[in-house]
Amino acid sequence: MTVPLIPHAKITNDSALRETYPRHWLAMRTGLNLLALTGYCIVQELADGLANQMNWNSNSFVARYTFRHRLRVGGLVHYETLPYFRSGLAVVRLTEDGKLYCHQQKWPVVKSEWEQLIELHEGDKSPHHTALVLAFAREARHRGYKTTVTPVVEGLSGRLLPDILVDDGRERVYVEVE
Repeated sequence: MTVPLIPHAKITNDSALRETYPRHWLAMRTGLNLLALTGYCIVQELADGLANQMNWNSNSFVARYTFRHRLRVGGLVHYETLPYFRSGLAVVRLTEDGKLYCHQQKWPVVKSEWEQLIELHEGDKSPHHTALVLAFAREARHRGYKTTVTPVVEGLSGRLLPDILVDDGRERVYVEVE
């Protein structure tokens, strides 16, 4: 479910961000940096990272609100709730304006896991599966594993696209999430 919002102002650089959101620009900038550098897309995971970087409480409402509302109103992220059990899974990805802002900051922009699923696994056509893959990747990372969503594997029968590669440094496992 997507809720459309009307952006307050077009934000394409740091000074526009500071002028438009004088009290919140640093949290917004840090949130965009997390999105650009990690490729993560689950709001709760990003909010935890933002709270950590800003020295806020780990259950910070402000951190979640930064992704759910402030960056969305600024036109810098696309926010959606994917169907996942009862409550849904809140996810975000950079918009073209968000990517432009990050490029102007000279930050490398990593394609988000959500974007990878949309492009390589038709993730927009199967939102339940997309949510399961993203949640599995988050849980694996939470337990100390490195994850790669939609890794490309050259196999005997051509190109394979498993959902996730999980790596603990000793063993690599390809996972199909159902």
